Amino acid sequence: MKPFRYDGGQIPQIGYYTEFPHGVKSTFKTLNWLPFYKMHVKFASAGLEKLAAEANFTGGYEPEVVNAFRQRLQLLRAAPTEVALLPLRALGMRRVAASENSYVMRVSDEFGLRMEFDGGELERRAVVNALTPYDDKQ
Repeated sequence: MKPFRYDGGQIPQIGYYTEFPHGVKSTFKTLNWLPFYKMHVKFASAGLEKLAAEANFTGGYEPEVVNAFRQRLQLLRAAPTEVALLPLRALGMRRVAASENSYVMRVSDEFGLRMEFDGGELERRAVVNALTPYDDKQ
């Protein structure tokens, strides 16, 4: 029986292994050893941490802004480094001129997420400083 090739849809599982586009056959045990790095997110204030963690807390912001804020945090957690996020033009992410590691990411038309990145290559950390008014002309 010949295994199926991955065509961009659901990853086919044949018996006990999965075949990926580059021809690697992998069990779930070996998937745990692949180098998937995710960014750790820290918060500079307890209010931002509460806004991210509690579903009913809005912190005085509109629900659309809170949902967009949480989506941006999800993107930060999934990215290995900030360099992976910079090409995504929909995020409107740019470096703040004052610092080398400070960035602003657009959350909505009115608000932006001010953050800093630090840590090594394998353990990147995003420190979320503030949810500030966003000006796309800076």
